[in-house]
Amino acid sequence: TPDPDPSHICGGSTCQVQTGEGKVRGLEFEARATLPMGLAVIATATRTESEVSATNTASQLGNDLPNVPDAMASFFVDYRFEGPLDGFGVGGGVRYVGESYGDANNTLAIPDYTLFDLFLRYDVENTGGPLDGVALSLNARNLTNETYVATCTSMASCFYGSGRTVNLRLQYRW
Repeated sequence: TPDPDPSHICGGSTCQVQTGEGKVRGLEFEARATLPMGLAVIATATRTESEVSATNTASQLGNDLPNVPDAMASFFVDYRFEGPLDGFGVGGGVRYVGESYGDANNTLAIPDYTLFDLFLRYDVENTGGPLDGVALSLNARNLTNETYVATCTSMASCFYGSGRTVNLRLQYRW
């Protein structure tokens, strides 16, 4: 964990020095399945235990490492239409990020948050026409416009995550 440099080797600017070590242990899980009728599913889960394992600041020993969430998970589905709607796709999912701390003293708690995403897509594939290879997609991230703290480095340096973002993309593959 970094602390301000006590010997001020940087003169008037702020320097950081390494003051300890951290240990991170956890378990990650990912499952992917392509199901009949054009449906694909992806699920992930992560459980993390982090710890300040050595430090020059005795009160930090054994605390959680800063900005390491205790859990993360996601679940996404992707459906590709067949038949008369061939080329169209729709999907979406949910992302969860668990609680964490913004400092090694574990006094600056960052709450957990959940975000929802959605996408629509149209791929023009193998038509032999002039648009063969064109793909058009509309992607929405953080669909509900959730306000959340993504990270903190001090009480004066906390940063919100992105609000609702909608992108339209036109792509050509040859």
